[in-house]
Amino acid sequence: MYGFLRDIFCDVLGYARSAVVADVGGQRGRPDITVYAEGGNDGGRVSWIVLEAKDEHGAVANPKRRNALFKEKAKYITADTAFFVMVDPTMMVMRSVGADQSADVEFLLDGGTLEDFDAAFTPMRAEEAGVPRLLQAFRNGEESLIARDKLSFPPGYAPTAEESLKSGVNRNVFFDTLTETTQLLQQATLRALRQLEPQRAEIQTRVDEFGERYGGYLFRPYPIAIEGRVIAGREQDIEHRRDSQVLRRFLVQNPAIARLTLDALPRFSERTGLSLADDFSKVQRFFATETANLILARVLLIRFLEDHGFFDEETPSGRLRRRYLCNGGVQAFQGMKEYFGHGYTRLLEEAYRTGGHFYSSAFDETEMDWIIAMSSPDLSRTLEWSLFRMSRFDFATARGDLMTGV
Repeated sequence: MYGFLRDIFCDVLGYARSAVVADVGGQRGRPDITVYAEGGNDGGRVSWIVLEAKDEHGAVANPKRRNALFKEKAKYITADTAFFVMVDPTMMVMRSVGADQSADVEFLLDGGTLEDFDAAFTPMRAEEAGVPRLLQAFRNGEESLIARDKLSFPPGYAPTAEESLKSGVNRNVFFDTLTETTQLLQQATLRALRQLEPQRAEIQTRVDEFGERYGGYLFRPYPIAIEGRVIAGREQDIEHRRDSQVLRRFLVQNPAIARLTLDALPRFSERTGLSLADDFSKVQRFFATETANLILARVLLIRFLEDHGFFDEETPSGRLRRRYLCNGGVQAFQGMKEYFGHGYTRLLEEAYRTGGHFYSSAFDETEMDWIIAMSSPDLSRTLEWSLFRMSRFDFATARGDLMTGV
């Protein structure tokens, strides 16, 4: 049956033969057939369709047996899977991930034409597949996938078997998404930090030279100022004033990098007990990791506030839903991004500022906030990907046990 099914996906639905594989282990198990499509942030491919085939008649055509099959094999669904397909000798069923079983698309294999098959399964066609299309829809303000996936139920609610299964799948996908997003953010943050090494080295060299002349230095990050510690006599005082002004003018050319080099990293080094001189690589890695983790924690908190309506506004025409880190904040941000060249750190900054009105301690500035001033395109893409990933979950249904696990 595998060969027949592969031909259907390739010859009718338009997938390349290399994109349709049988009995190959994936992220969450070994489906009978996996159909791959273009991925998102890393440019790779993802399990867009997973398929389970059964030789027994009625294994899929019978709704009760079909649901039992789905319950057993739903573990194959990943964060990128759009369709779960089930096949027996008489019927093929397409179930959109996240949809109710009542929305299943059924196709009788006996007597149906290829044209009928193509019409029934148009959403699965190759030209409709892939994460980039969904990501572009996210940018454009499409809201059908926002806060769609429920993670738990209200206290006292008795879910149906189908609802419990869907919630379990959503939770698996949520934790997969959390793991992937954490790793990508940590890697992108470390790359952004390493890209600044030449500028940081130049700043540190000039400041160290200044410190050698004046018995060390005292740096103040807000507003940027620097002065020596030992000034002997009027003549050296005049030289010190001139040198400190020259150095300050140099530092304010890149204030964020100056604060990172002379304030944030030294404070982090002192707090962790690691030496910048002896453990430079380790300090950078740990610093980037903590920065990324703080970004993700704040993103989750803002999504929680958004889905609970904290940012909503009352207008004469009714309650206006306002979101920052999914639609419409992301859609509204596109104009600034294109016109001014801003990265997604600018959107984070605005969301942090508003979130601080409700939960100030979570958004108080720390040494990790150096990242807000960075304009790395690589980092911006990763942030967008992270916001896109987290937008699908309904954080109004995130109960204490789930957030404790996070």
